[in-house]
Amino acid sequence: MTLIDSLKSARRVSTPLVAIQTPDPVATIQRIAADVGGDAPKVQWDFCSGLTAVNPQGRRPSPSPVLVRPAVARGDRRRRLPDL
Repeated sequence: MTLIDSLKSARRVSTPLVAIQTPDPVATIQRIAADVGGDAPKVQWDFCSGLTAVNPQGRRPSPSPVLVRPAVARGDRRRRLPDL
């Protein structure tokens, strides 16, 4: 199964988030944008740029919040991450 087949399978079952590690991010993003999802909004996230649009539909604001601060950032000590 190719990466594109895997992504199409994930969309069929409404997978909300997919993480991909690749040695060539630009080519991978271009291939996914061209082959998966038609006119669906496409966004990407990386550590340096944060959330950015891949296609014009991805530039439109989402009707519901996309990013939520984790409980640890709000100071909820019950869900504190373990020390390493």
